[in-house]
Amino acid sequence: MGSDEGGNPDWSDYSDVLDNREYDVAKRANALAPEAETVRIAVGYFYLGGFDLLKENLRSTERVEILIGTDTDQRTIDELERGFAEDLEEYDRAEAQEGINRLYELIQEEKVDVRVYDDSRFHPKLYLFEHPAGSPDLGRAIIGSSNLSASGLRGNVELNVEKKDNNTIRYLGEWFEEIWEEASEFDKDLMSAEIEESQFGENLPDTSEGGTSVAEVETISPYEATKRFIVEQFSRDVREGTLLQDITGDYEEQLTAFQQDAFRAARRPLEKYNGVVLADSVGLGKSYIGAPLVQEYTSSRDDVLIIAPNRLERMWMRDLLDADTGEFPTTAEKTFMSFNKLSRLSEKEIQRLRGVDLILVDEAHNLRNTGTQRYDKLQSIGRKGKKFVMLTATPIHNSVRDVDNLIKVFADDDDFDIELKGLSPSEIFKQYDRLSSEEDKSAGTQSRLSDLEELIESIMREVIISRDRKYILENYEEVTIGDRAISVPDRNPRLITPDDPRLDELYSDIVDTVIGSDDSENSGLNIPYVSADRYDADGDEEEELIIEYQNASILMLINLLKRLESSLAAFETSVERLMERERITRHIATGDLDDAKNRSDAVEQIRDTFEDDFAKDIDFEEVAEALNRVSPSKRDEIVADIDEDLQELDRIKRQAQNALQTKEDGRTKDAKAERLRGLIDRELSDEKVLIFSQYVPTITHLFEQLTGENPAHTNVATLGQDPSNPTVGFVHGGSGYDERIVERFAPEAQEADVTPGEEIDILFATDVLGVGPSVLV
Repeated sequence: MGSDEGGNPDWSDYSDVLDNREYDVAKRANALAPEAETVRIAVGYFYLGGFDLLKENLRSTERVEILIGTDTDQRTIDELERGFAEDLEEYDRAEAQEGINRLYELIQEEKVDVRVYDDSRFHPKLYLFEHPAGSPDLGRAIIGSSNLSASGLRGNVELNVEKKDNNTIRYLGEWFEEIWEEASEFDKDLMSAEIEESQFGENLPDTSEGGTSVAEVETISPYEATKRFIVEQFSRDVREGTLLQDITGDYEEQLTAFQQDAFRAARRPLEKYNGVVLADSVGLGKSYIGAPLVQEYTSSRDDVLIIAPNRLERMWMRDLLDADTGEFPTTAEKTFMSFNKLSRLSEKEIQRLRGVDLILVDEAHNLRNTGTQRYDKLQSIGRKGKKFVMLTATPIHNSVRDVDNLIKVFADDDDFDIELKGLSPSEIFKQYDRLSSEEDKSAGTQSRLSDLEELIESIMREVIISRDRKYILENYEEVTIGDRAISVPDRNPRLITPDDPRLDELYSDIVDTVIGSDDSENSGLNIPYVSADRYDADGDEEEELIIEYQNASILMLINLLKRLESSLAAFETSVERLMERERITRHIATGDLDDAKNRSDAVEQIRDTFEDDFAKDIDFEEVAEALNRVSPSKRDEIVADIDEDLQELDRIKRQAQNALQTKEDGRTKDAKAERLRGLIDRELSDEKVLIFSQYVPTITHLFEQLTGENPAHTNVATLGQDPSNPTVGFVHGGSGYDERIVERFAPEAQEADVTPGEEIDILFATDVLGVGPSVLV
């Protein structure tokens, strides 16, 4: 292989095959990069040494996207740093520092974006170089066996091919996009901090000049982002009347004026695109716009599918749409389905549902991720011959592409016949998402964003109706819902946390217990039911399984700390569930459950310990099979590891109890609950108080702490022992939801018949009150 004076290869005899002998991947990647606008890399592992080899090709690139197959955690970052250190033998110190500096600069400039695909094992090796729009070629791609490591790109004998045809490049771009959407964010702040503390930290470039401080950056909620990005676009159409021309309706008695306008406006997208997104903010009665649309667009010959959280079944099936008792009675055949049920639909059920005529989705933001089972199942039901009514107060959560995903439920890019300057809606959302995420935007980028915003406005005006309370109050007179005037409430959240120096020691010990300490290489929980095959694996397979186990440890730690911050009760419940999983796994490993039925029962027992944590995707039937495959000596090792885990989990549970509980008058008191009690006594004694928590154990624990009553026996009691004290109640999802409790807390908002003696003053709730008609206005 020839080369020029600069050591660059002569590519004239290059046959599109890269094996790191005659032509290596690193040099070819650096040769392709100058023509690329975006570089996309999908690999199983990310080593800084490999990044160093590619640093030159990233200097002129607008954006670098790296998709890896390991999770983001301190242990993984330690591995990255060690991996780079091992490569230092091949490079001098200056080269190593230059590679670290370039990565650090790109992170600070937000030109490099890293995501982690943790849904299953991830083994691709793709280096995709996408050319700018308008180029004759879409780009180039290198596919093969080379990981993003120094040895993979230059040292090992590998086998890769370069692809050039547009069809392949287009397909690979779409493939990358699909996986990218399913992946999780990589913690770049953690990576930056690790680099700053490493041996290269003293010589890092200064990236702060001309930047914006954190204090100067406005932080807005997903709701506020939705309002700013969508609501303003709709307001212009309402003022000009262009969206409401020649539309009439006959729901004046049941709907307020602003609801009537939205109902009328929704007819146009339903006719043109077979779908509409109703995105008015919380408490503005989206269900009272969706229900008459179902009534208007169906008859007794039609079938309607309603997809919503379980607790909204009564509202939709009885209160709103029932043929005899509903406010908007419809004679169509109605089927109600929760999002969980949607995710588990069988092929037979999907076939049956393909015949429905209208699908209404309440809390439709549950469909903004195209990588979920529920999204896939709904797409399998199909669009042909159907109309879609989508209700959500927060169509945007992570990016504007959430909106694009919602629209794709009922409309493809080709359905939009409006002028979009030669771009498809998907391309517009994608470009805007990429450009708007850049921190230091050039004048050209700002101009391009303005153009894209206009195009996005045009798309949203076609299919989305969204207004907030402020807009309604400014544009409509005497606005009421249920005979009550709406308002924009002032919210002043308060942080309540126990003030105890032992907490720092407790948090540190939990971290060391779960993921291990720097002082001990083999410390940390063993959790043998995660990647159980690692006990008998070796080589590359063992390395991959160990990484899976390490990632699971980090996720376990995050979930435990979240629950500890919520309450001691939530933390205790989680630890006890973890211990139960370990005990059942021990029974399987010792052969106590060799019988198929007993093993199946044990698997079901473990499933009963599930919650929304790191183990929710583990297939315990596979775990049982893996434990049965290991050798007897390894089974003994697994049993010993489980016994060690049980001892450590019990220890941190007792340590948390000692730090957060006190004994007084024969009763156990929680420090955080006592501070909350003090706040209520001092500042909120004459107020209605609504207290939310993510976790049911926290809700029931606080109720018990403040009232002294057992939440298993009652959901209403007085604060303390004095009957004249405020009345306390609680609600949560599933069997813990009692509509009468909500009515007693907010009788006016719920239009309920409640005597003064029945009213509840303090209500503990999960986010079950954040959906449907129970929102307190």
